[in-house]
Amino acid sequence: MVKPPDSTTYSSSLVRAVLAFGAAVKDLRVEDALLLVDPKVTCFALVRPGLSVYQGHEGVASLITYMHAAYGSYQIEVEEITEVPGLEVTVRARVVPEPGYQPPPPPAVTRYTFRNGLIAAIESEPGTSGAGSG
Repeated sequence: MVKPPDSTTYSSSLVRAVLAFGAAVKDLRVEDALLLVDPKVTCFALVRPGLSVYQGHEGVASLITYMHAAYGSYQIEVEEITEVPGLEVTVRARVVPEPGYQPPPPPAVTRYTFRNGLIAAIESEPGTSGAGSG
């Protein structure tokens, strides 16, 4: 199993922001997650069939709520993190649902772009995963 990285091991403020955002989403700390995203954030997610675009703080809050309803106390297995310094962070990861919840979404490659130090866009696309399947 790939363990999620600890944000304190990264010197990049952008990588730390992405990891803090992921931890806040996973822990259902909606207000903490929203502090890390631009009020006009656009999120293109893979986790909810029929609804893939979330706009602004209201959309991100809705996505966080959905994630917990669908996957319970899920885990995130991060396989790789890369950064274009000062511009964007890309994370290859997968969601591991709590037993008894929906099957996991496909592994994803998610690109986080920033504006004024906040996450301005989150774009996920299906990716391959070396961690195996759920």
